[in-house]
Amino acid sequence: MREIVIKSFSREKSEYVVQLGNGTTFRFKSEKATKKFLADTNRFLSEAAFQLNQVLTELYKHSREIWLVAPDFNLASAQAIALLQQNLQIP
Repeated sequence: MREIVIKSFSREKSEYVVQLGNGTTFRFKSEKATKKFLADTNRFLSEAAFQLNQVLTELYKHSREIWLVAPDFNLASAQAIALLQQNLQIP
């Protein structure tokens, strides 16, 4: 399985700084705390990407299943969304 790996951090005076792609900056007092944060963040982002990919494959599969039977097929229609919610068991 592929992983998201963030390794970079910088040192500014007495702090360790991690900057994420969304513009968020985290500051830490120790290198150990910085590396723990990076490891936890990498795990979280990898798991989130894996779960989103699973949802995407299910969504694509169900959209292809209803494409031929749905009259005037449009993913934004309420009927298509309701059918997808039922198949994916989304509340």
